Amino acid sequence: TKSITTSNYNFYLESCVIDTDIKRKIFEYRHENPSLFAWEIRDCLSKELNCKLEDLPNVSSIHTLLKNLDSNSGDKHQNQTSFTQKQIDVLEQLFNIKHYPELSEREKLALEFNISKPRIQIWFQNRRMEYRESEE
Repeated sequence: TKSITTSNYNFYLESCVIDTDIKRKIFEYRHENPSLFAWEIRDCLSKELNCKLEDLPNVSSIHTLLKNLDSNSGDKHQNQTSFTQKQIDVLEQLFNIKHYPELSEREKLALEFNISKPRIQIWFQNRRMEYRESEE
């Protein structure tokens, strides 16, 4: 079986804050200026936090967060995780090697992404479902 080396996982968001802080910042931007679009918020985050765009949630994820905030359905999706593009790239790389990663691999990803193990497991479950649907 192929395995991904540790170096492929090592991309901590050194110049960027963790996911929950990014979400908090998105909500602050929305509160300060309700007419901002998701792509504008992403640009503001990039400038203020000195992050590359690929280290931030994509526009669609930001839009979903804002939609949930606006519709007060935040309770339903409060724990929804927004993965950065780099995180998605690493998850996809592992998925392309094996659709069912070992527990130790999922634990390693969870630690490196600062995300719970169940969130990583759910990502793989959703990705397998998406893969099966694309095969039909």
